[in-house]
Amino acid sequence: MSAASLWAAPRQFTDANGRVLSGELVAVSGDSVTIKREDGQSFTLKAATFSAADQAYFKQAMAGGNSGAATNKKDPPPRITPKDVRDFPFCATMKAVKLNPKLKGVFDELRVTVSDRIRIHGKKKEDSGKVDGKVVYHNGKLALFPPLERSGSITSKFPPTEDVRRHFAVLETGDTLVVEEVKLSENTPHAWTITQEAGNTIFKVMQDGQTTVTVKAPTAQVTGVGFAGTARWIGNEVDLSVNFDEPAK
Repeated sequence: MSAASLWAAPRQFTDANGRVLSGELVAVSGDSVTIKREDGQSFTLKAATFSAADQAYFKQAMAGGNSGAATNKKDPPPRITPKDVRDFPFCATMKAVKLNPKLKGVFDELRVTVSDRIRIHGKKKEDSGKVDGKVVYHNGKLALFPPLERSGSITSKFPPTEDVRRHFAVLETGDTLVVEEVKLSENTPHAWTITQEAGNTIFKVMQDGQTTVTVKAPTAQVTGVGFAGTARWIGNEVDLSVNFDEPAK
């Protein structure tokens, strides 16, 4: 099945070993995909060798494809499952850095659990943490999921306080993060959307119909999207729930 024209846009595809292939998805056939590099050379590879975000992208392309004919209809993205969600240590004072959870001595604050929602939760266990031997504060967790067009809501059980807890909307671009802080009212759902427009992925958080936060990056560079929560002092608690809208039937 050829990918519909909706998917013929440059993108960075990443395999399980972190290697990047830049090009356009031109076909999905069974368990294989064909990607045309910018120099015109095409490669047919197993979909399973790519990242979870890329595999979700392939599935949506296959669902939306129609044997190569152009279409403006966008089928709903697949449901989020636990295997689609990746979590990382996150530090508010190093918010542009995607921290490696395997880094020796890195802090491990909070937890990410996945069911029909993503939950970032827990109490701060240490006053500070370390990254490459450097002491850091406002530590927590980042949860990322595939950057497909979708919508939902996010709710915090506790209010944001500058010196207690903080919340963030995040776009992953390879080894770096594009981040904006989100002020979430206590126990109040805030809507969020992910759209792709003019070659950019746009991640918005809204309250009462008004956009409060916008995070934007070139779609070809975006490998994940999600939320992060941090806490400052021992005993400070974070409890974020990320919910996903049901696809229209």
